Amino acid sequence: MKRLCPESPVRRGSVILFTAVSMVVLLGFAALTIDLGMIYLAKTQLQAAADAAAIAAVSKVPDEAAARTTGQYYAALNSPNQGAVLADSDVRFGVWDPGTLVFTEGGSPVNAVEVTVRRAQANGNPFGLFFASLMGIVETDISARAIAAAANDCSDRGIIAGNTVYIDDLEFDEVMGNFCIYGRNGVTIDELDIDNGSVTLGALDDATIVVPSTPPDLQIVEADRQPLRAQNINNLIDGIENGTLVVPGVTVVVLTGPVTFGDGENPGDVVVQPNTAYVVNGDARFVEDFNFVGENLTLAVRGTLRFDEAVTLHNLAPSNPTDLPLTLLATIDIIFSEEDVDVSGGALIAGRDFIVEEDFEPQGTWGLSIEAGRDVRFNEDLELEELDLGYAQAFGMLRPVSLVQ
Repeated sequence: MKRLCPESPVRRGSVILFTAVSMVVLLGFAALTIDLGMIYLAKTQLQAAADAAAIAAVSKVPDEAAARTTGQYYAALNSPNQGAVLADSDVRFGVWDPGTLVFTEGGSPVNAVEVTVRRAQANGNPFGLFFASLMGIVETDISARAIAAAANDCSDRGIIAGNTVYIDDLEFDEVMGNFCIYGRNGVTIDELDIDNGSVTLGALDDATIVVPSTPPDLQIVEADRQPLRAQNINNLIDGIENGTLVVPGVTVVVLTGPVTFGDGENPGDVVVQPNTAYVVNGDARFVEDFNFVGENLTLAVRGTLRFDEAVTLHNLAPSNPTDLPLTLLATIDIIFSEEDVDVSGGALIAGRDFIVEEDFEPQGTWGLSIEAGRDVRFNEDLELEELDLGYAQAFGMLRPVSLVQ
């Protein structure tokens, strides 16, 4: 009987060498698989941050400084503990052409923002690798890009009504930005004069828009918009009363109506103060000339708010002009029954109707937004002069925007 020869030492050495080489290859594949999976997950998270940052940033256009700050805030909010993922240079402003699907940096009017968020050496936060570091590959750069465009369908600052808008005479002079006049069921303007700035008129596709002429700076669009703040007026006033919708540092004063605001000469008059939000449970009115130029005044009325004399109201917020307070709110109507109305620097929101019987002439440097759940009527002149619409709150708190795919 033959005896089996013992295994050759050479063969045993070959097996050990093959096993060692195989382990290195397997570890390499493990490094590739696991690290690629981690990179894919991180890139998905960065894409969500880029999407949020782009949408938030374009809501602040045309104020580029505010857009950058807002974009960076939402980028950080959606990528916690990942360092500064959005640099100033990675927020770019330009024009989005929905026809050609092309974003062009620069141009006018700016309607889109492109952001690129990064985990990169340049930002001081490269993405660290795990298994690959065993082979000397310690980190890598990853990024995600998003473009958001503002809806070009009458969704900017201006006037929005759940039913109709009527203006006897619109004069538009030295205004920075686009002023939108949207009535879901129609807009009628008897006289129109646009000198610097632009106006967009919008309504539902089966509604009627009547204007005496169509100058180059006038655009007419079909759109489906809702006066969201007017429709949620009760919730807004509740938020003001409990302090969640007021600027930090503002005092909330709750009054039982009817309330008369005045200069204090008549017994019982309430004299408004800056940095104060007045909530009135019932009707409120101003029976004397009202002149207020200051910061952070809000009048929130669960009823009708009426002005029986001339009004000057310039609400200022120099520390952050893109976040002006909700200024005048009424669950029923806001009525200006006399001439010489000069109101700017916030939002005027009526749950039902917004009515101006005489001339309405805001001439401050701050913007203006008007919303009504039903009708907006200017029975005399609406004269807009030297307004910067970048300082007005947009409809629905944020402008409707879309993420470009």
